[in-house]
Amino acid sequence: MSLSRFISQRYLFSKKSTNVINIITGVSVVGITVGTAAMIIVLSVFNGLTGLIESLFSAMDSDLRIEASAGSTFTHSDSLVRIIQNQNGVKYISKTIEGKAGLKYFDRQAQAVIKGVDSIFSKINPIDSVAYLYEGSYTIHNQTGTAQAILGALVAETLNANIKDEVNPIHVFLKTDGPIVAGNPMPSFRNDLLFPSGFFSIQKEYDEKFILVDFDVAREWFNMKDKITAYEIAVNNPAKINTLKSSLQNVLGPGFRVLTLPDRHETLYKVMKNEKYISFLILILLVAIAAINIVGSLSMIVLEKTKDIAILKSMGATDSIIRKIFLMEGFWVGGLGVISGLITGYMLVFLQIRFKLLKLPNSDNFRFDAFPVRADFSDFILVLFTVLLLSIFAALYPSLKASKVSIGEGLKK
Repeated sequence: MSLSRFISQRYLFSKKSTNVINIITGVSVVGITVGTAAMIIVLSVFNGLTGLIESLFSAMDSDLRIEASAGSTFTHSDSLVRIIQNQNGVKYISKTIEGKAGLKYFDRQAQAVIKGVDSIFSKINPIDSVAYLYEGSYTIHNQTGTAQAILGALVAETLNANIKDEVNPIHVFLKTDGPIVAGNPMPSFRNDLLFPSGFFSIQKEYDEKFILVDFDVAREWFNMKDKITAYEIAVNNPAKINTLKSSLQNVLGPGFRVLTLPDRHETLYKVMKNEKYISFLILILLVAIAAINIVGSLSMIVLEKTKDIAILKSMGATDSIIRKIFLMEGFWVGGLGVISGLITGYMLVFLQIRFKLLKLPNSDNFRFDAFPVRADFSDFILVLFTVLLLSIFAALYPSLKASKVSIGEGLKK
């Protein structure tokens, strides 16, 4: 153990002549503990909210989506699929077709996006799970001579659709990619029928927009032939998704765009990230205020230990050693506070995950009944180093003041 470390620990835990020093030091430790715990809790809340949003998006949006750079469709080919499958990290590939349509059921009307999906789609997106499919079944195959579809909750509500009605189908009005006869645009429109087989609820953006039908049905309705809207991809390792994205973009070229979830919901992700960092900076100010107490307590210790400092200098201790003693003491005060705060913060996050102490309001109308939190190891490291740096910075002034104590001045006291 070094001399500066040994003496700093002795100064920290030894009895002081003035009890105020112990009180100020205790207040510093408690303030840093509270600030650190608050940082962990707030960061964990934002992590939980981000995870919640990603889980909602993943019900309909895949890990990666490949679409045309220009236009809304591109030509599907087996060779293109093989190129994608040959990239390390690709788990599943699903092809989809999307197009707008008007819907009518009795006197009710609605607008929606028809999304044609193949049998692989439900392996990539868990839209068929009970968490999202709240009524009916995930049946989109044409088994009765009329197409079957899964309707978004708000689309179904607007139409007042009934999955038990096997007599009256929903009318679908859509524009195809077929040729338009000069002077007569009507041939480019068609009227089809579907029966709802189930309703899904994810979030408003999807619930009021999408209807899922079989891929071949959508291809026929929109007269796509060999055209598709996108490839939806599930990856083996989400941690390496950006590497896979770059690899796919390189092999596919500028004619395609490879998009991750943050790419497709860029604004929302930016807002979440900015809010997280702004909250973190605000909490740093809280810890910085607590660290100011370190300046006061160390300054009082310097005054109390002036004679000790002079004796150390007379025995050969350099100004550098004296500075290190009080820098180390600031480090110990900050260290006690940050470790206590990390443990406290983690325990509160764990209790929330385990026992769901903080419930969401109106949870009966929401899929999650408790406030989502998630503790990330990287946040603990960030908070640890931030608080320790603040503590050491707060100890700079007292340590410089201690190093300037002269032997003669100190021995007179």
